[in-house]
Amino acid sequence: MEKFLAVILIFVVVAAAGLMYVNQVYNPQKETQMAMADMAKETLSAVKLEIGDGTISREVMGNEIKEIIEGYLHDNVIDRVTIGGVNSDNIDHISDITNLNTIDVASRYYMRVTSNNGKISEIRFIEIE
Repeated sequence: MEKFLAVILIFVVVAAAGLMYVNQVYNPQKETQMAMADMAKETLSAVKLEIGDGTISREVMGNEIKEIIEGYLHDNVIDRVTIGGVNSDNIDHISDITNLNTIDVASRYYMRVTSNNGKISEIRFIEIE
């Protein structure tokens, strides 16, 4: 009986050590790898836009849209920004977009960016239902 209890005690200690490893080492590494993958995906999208066929697309959250547009507007003029089917043309400042306040910040949007000769010509945001 004592050997049986000793085996159970050793099993419990090994299981506890395994759980501590997963919580302290594996999960943070996994989160870091996921963050690095997201950054690599965004970098690849930017490179595709510059040297590829002139379009990129991805999903974004509503609370990111204003920041994304401001990033593309930095020292540029965008020919057209479409949010939910409403167009705004010749945008050189974020305040030129009339329906920016209609964005649901908790929703997901499909974003498509089109460029011609390195100049952003259109950004579209379509809400995903």
